[in-house]
Amino acid sequence: MTVTTNYFLTAATLKAAFTTSTRDNGDTFHHLIDGVPDEVTELVRECHDGELPNDWRYSAIVGILQGIIETDLSGVYEITDLAVELANAEVDIYTSDLLQWYANNPSRIAYVDEAIKDDYKANFTELLSIGQHLALQGMTITIIGALGLYE
Repeated sequence: MTVTTNYFLTAATLKAAFTTSTRDNGDTFHHLIDGVPDEVTELVRECHDGELPNDWRYSAIVGILQGIIETDLSGVYEITDLAVELANAEVDIYTSDLLQWYANNPSRIAYVDEAIKDDYKANFTELLSIGQHLALQGMTITIIGALGLYE
C-alpha cells in the first residue's frame, strides 16, 4: 500500500515538502524533497513569479510557511492583513542584503517600479525594501490560496 501525503493540508505539511542541504562551500539552502507531487512543484514555480529557481525564493517560501505556522489565524480577518504581516517578517533589513537581492536578479527592479507607481516616496534603499515586500506579499497570497486558508 502506498501512502500519499496531502501537502496542502496545513502549512506544516507543506513545509515538510522542503529540506535544507549544505553546499560544498558551507552555504545552506532549501529545496524540495524527492517525490513531491506535481502540485507542490507547480506552487513553488508560481511563487518564483517567472524567475528561474533560486535560493532566495525557496528560503522565502519556507519562511512564509513558518510564519503561517506560528500565526494565530483567528485574529486575522483579511487575506491582505495576513500577507502584509508575513511579508513584513521576511523583508531583509540590511542594505547589503537588499542590494544582493536585487543583484541576484536585476529584473526584480520591476517590484521597485511598482512601488514608485504606487506613489511611494522613499530613497533607493527604502524602495528596494518596499519592492522586496511586494514580492513577498505576492508569494504569501499565492501560498495562502494554495492552502485554502481564505476561500
